[in-house]
Amino acid sequence: MAPANKVEYAYDFYNKATAPIKLMAYESEGHVVKHTYDMDAMIADWLKDRLDGKPMKSENIYVEVSGREVKK
Repeated sequence: MAPANKVEYAYDFYNKATAPIKLMAYESEGHVVKHTYDMDAMIADWLKDRLDGKPMKSENIYVEVSGREVKK
């Protein structure tokens, strides 16, 4: 059965992934995050961890409008 809304497609993909994946869903945002979240720092941290040989683990994070991250 197809997911009920667009964000459900992302969760469906996350649940079916066979490799580590990081899913971040932002409350009250669409496909493009309009607020000034520091994506560059997140990407740089991810790349540094990979270059340092730190293994990646799957993460499912919901970011509330307040900025609080809720790990699922």
